[in-house]
Amino acid sequence: GALVNRAEATIENGATVNCRLYPVPTREGATLEVYGSASARYSVKVYDKLGRIVNEYGAFRGASSIEIKTENLPAGIYFVMVRTTKGNFLIQKLIKQI
Repeated sequence: GALVNRAEATIENGATVNCRLYPVPTREGATLEVYGSASARYSVKVYDKLGRIVNEYGAFRGASSIEIKTENLPAGIYFVMVRTTKGNFLIQKLIKQI
């Protein structure tokens, strides 16, 4: 069955950003849910296993639900990075199946 990946990072003054990515593995796409304080600002990028950016999503603030598109990606392992404007980051592993 599919798993849910979870991660948490402290951004400043004890404020945290949490995220979860599901389903993993996936065939058609995944959902990245990010929970953070209203002041938390962050961006999301997807990298392949060689460290190349294969998808980018704009700037977000606070809580968001982001659809990670995988339809045009070959099967393999990818990494979804949530990076805050303070330079902290969370990384979730995404597995794309055939």
